[in-house]
Amino acid sequence: MHNVRQQFLLAKILHKKTMMFLIEINKVKNMIIRPAVILDANELMSKAAKLMEQGVTTIIIQKNGKYIGILSDRTLKTIQYVPDAKVEKYAWKAPLLRQDDSLEKKMSMFVEGYRELPLVDGDSIIGLIKNIDVLEELIGEDKIPPMKVEEIMSVPIEKMDIKESVSKAAAKMRKEGKHHLLITENNKPVAIVSSIDITPLVQKVKTKVPMGREKAKTSSILLQTVVGSSPRLIKISPSSSLREAAKLMKKNDITSLLAEGDGKFGIITAVDIIKAAIPKHETAIEIIGLDEEDKAYKDDIYKEVNEFAKSCEQIMPIEFIRLNIKKHSTTGRRHKYTMKMLVAGRKTFDVSSYDWKLFAALKEVLREADRKIKQEKEKLKGKKSGFGKLRSISIQIQEGDLYPGKPENE
Repeated sequence: MHNVRQQFLLAKILHKKTMMFLIEINKVKNMIIRPAVILDANELMSKAAKLMEQGVTTIIIQKNGKYIGILSDRTLKTIQYVPDAKVEKYAWKAPLLRQDDSLEKKMSMFVEGYRELPLVDGDSIIGLIKNIDVLEELIGEDKIPPMKVEEIMSVPIEKMDIKESVSKAAAKMRKEGKHHLLITENNKPVAIVSSIDITPLVQKVKTKVPMGREKAKTSSILLQTVVGSSPRLIKISPSSSLREAAKLMKKNDITSLLAEGDGKFGIITAVDIIKAAIPKHETAIEIIGLDEEDKAYKDDIYKEVNEFAKSCEQIMPIEFIRLNIKKHSTTGRRHKYTMKMLVAGRKTFDVSSYDWKLFAALKEVLREADRKIKQEKEKLKGKKSGFGKLRSISIQIQEGDLYPGKPENE
């Protein structure tokens, strides 16, 4: 509370000159609310930097009294900002949480990868919530599943030396499908960095220089720049419970741990624990049209469709699937199968396929549905920010499209 008191006094002094206020940490309906510092969009980056030097970790940016985005300490520590530039230029759009949002809704929002989100009451910003604050709610309501760290930790660990470039790190993350890297110095682990840590740095570079220069610039920025703003590295045993991991993250105010012991190594994050705690729902699946001969395969078809639905859970939860199978008689012993699948979730769509073999047609219709859902994911990425081209660039950065060494195909 001592640090909170210091921040409160600082806010009181600056209040008349800036559209900024600070709310002390409190609990509302078991919800932890962190202090929120608010700056007007026309304030200068030099003022934001000074606040962060004094311990503020996240600043909310408003324009004409309306929320437009946030600035985090990591953003300022990993970009070469212009002190006289307006803070609006560097703000990141993040979705808003509301006081009456359910724990499950908060979990679903943080699963998307945000570290902290603004909390509003009506149209007023009243504070911030971090993903580790959601962990505390899960602990308090005893909703963390009785699992061990090793059951959900990310393995194998991807490592990079602290003197490697940010561009190589991003390319490696994309190639290996990882969102975190273990950074080493003299072969000893020193930090865990995520794609969220890297993106602001390269996004700023991209907005300042043409593509040709951008590649050379990012390749010269070293990971030690990012590591300098990363939390200290904390370890946990892979055999520890998820509850223990959540408590350790909360105690140290960090979002990731290095799991090490008994010859096992992995990384576990707050998002991993939140994902594990999200209530699972069963997708309603209806399979119609099978003739008597093919009904023997119904259970196998159901299993394939159900596995597809589960794999889509984090992109677009699916509520209902109807698979209509039609078998066409032909000359000889061969039959042609056509399939039409209706998928209902956040979006409703249908796809179709055909083949001379039952499971070949099934595989194709599931592949088409997977493509549709991935297209929906890309659309959602583009809608998360109102910053137009800047956000489009951000998406490409996160996907690795703007980095040297990017593979030609997925």
